[in-house]
Amino acid sequence: FTGHNLENDVSGDTSGDFKHLCIALLQANRDESIHVDQQLARKDAEALYQAGEKKWGTNESKFIQVFATRSPEHLKAVCREYSNFSKKTLEEALKSEISGSLLQCLLTIRMSLFYSFC
Repeated sequence: FTGHNLENDVSGDTSGDFKHLCIALLQANRDESIHVDQQLARKDAEALYQAGEKKWGTNESKFIQVFATRSPEHLKAVCREYSNFSKKTLEEALKSEISGSLLQCLLTIRMSLFYSFC
């Protein structure tokens, strides 16, 4: 596959918010630290609530930004903090606010946080 660019291939084969998430994941800008800034986790949880349940319509780009760039430990903290803003879990909120391939990808990322493969 010499001469092929994976980002271009994915961009050509996907569309919409799912495409944006795939590209963001391919860019590999995820924070890999194990340190969690609890204040930032709370801020992200509130931002996800504001981008989803709190408003009419959903700002998928906020979900993409958080899920594609935050460390696994940070995302676990965001899942815990989300309950301070909503009666739903973050997983329940995802299922009610997002659909299709984007939902499946976000749920896969979320589920992978709680399972280690070794």
